[in-house]
Amino acid sequence: MRKGLFIGMLIGALLLLAACGSSSGGKPSADVKAADDLALQYVQASVDGDDELFRKILSPEEPHYQILEKDKHTFPGRFKEIGERYSIYRFEKEPGEKGVLHYEVIYYLPNHNGNAKDFLEMKKEKGEWKIRELKAEEAEQKVENPKDGVYIHKYVKEGEG
Repeated sequence: MRKGLFIGMLIGALLLLAACGSSSGGKPSADVKAADDLALQYVQASVDGDDELFRKILSPEEPHYQILEKDKHTFPGRFKEIGERYSIYRFEKEPGEKGVLHYEVIYYLPNHNGNAKDFLEMKKEKGEWKIRELKAEEAEQKVENPKDGVYIHKYVKEGEG
């Protein structure tokens, strides 16, 4: 009986630790969660080829924004098809003094028979998070401690997890 009680308490303690702790040192603020959601919308817009969604999430200053076509949605529903085959990594736990967050997104693109990788910078414009796409070199310069971040979603390939 005591052994069962001990195991139950141990499991309870482990579940409590798992729920309270994370690699980010705690739960992100609602503001950061909104930016995380935007990173996921970016993956969806990319996979679906959805220019209208891109218009909502990209900064109008972004060069990619300038070439978006009205009502263009090349692969509707493809994001649902890829399922969990994407990773989103946020480099900072909270925005720094410049109010910026950086992300690396990796996602499966069936029409390219492989994965795509993008680096994103998010900053508030008129009170809403907006995305600016970064080149890898630019992201390396801007992110101070790349290993201090947190996975928002990590794709684990079959047989690896």
